[in-house]
Amino acid sequence: MSGRTKVFIAAAVLAVLWLAGSFAYWVAEGRPGSPAEFRERVADTGLLVEWSNTGGRGGNGVVQTECGPVAIMISVFSDEDELWIVEPFREEIADDTIATLLACAWS
Repeated sequence: MSGRTKVFIAAAVLAVLWLAGSFAYWVAEGRPGSPAEFRERVADTGLLVEWSNTGGRGGNGVVQTECGPVAIMISVFSDEDELWIVEPFREEIADDTIATLLACAWS
């Protein structure tokens, strides 16, 4: 077996292991959706976020509020599958939570 063949086989084995590991992680995470689905789900709440980073279950961005732009982190908690603001305060996303955020009225 030539050196090139061995390198090809090693690369193929690593690719298969990487794919299997990614699939196992995805299943363990409760099969989260795509980043686009997450962003759409947040937008459906009425909260407009300028995203800088998103995954299937969370993301970071900026929201324009009465006191200027505010950095925000939003996450889905797997137990309840509900959207939560994690930063700048921790609260489940609801109409009153969005109003509190936009008015800069959290403590």
